[in-house]
Amino acid sequence: MKKMVGIVPFLLLIWLHLAYGTFSKMSVFHQSFMAISNFMDRVVQNNLASTLILFLGIPVLSIVGCCYSLYNVKSNYQKIIFGVLVLVSIISFGFFLLITLMGLANQ
Repeated sequence: MKKMVGIVPFLLLIWLHLAYGTFSKMSVFHQSFMAISNFMDRVVQNNLASTLILFLGIPVLSIVGCCYSLYNVKSNYQKIIFGVLVLVSIISFGFFLLITLMGLANQ
């Protein structure tokens, strides 16, 4: 079970893709994203920092978790799966970094 620790951050990354407004108009995902965003605003007390934590922290956490699992698994099949998950996480980080930079440029 310790070797599969990379799955949980990757599921958070999938949630972030589904919950972000431009990807989905499903009210459940959007409401959960807004609830967590508002919670982060209250905890951090800075709107920009909470957005950065959500948009960049979750992909970084996913990259680290998947790399950790990739390093610890022994099966070649699982190494391939976690390698793909690392690649998707890196691409997602670049995507959300681009969204964040465009948002910062408009402020």
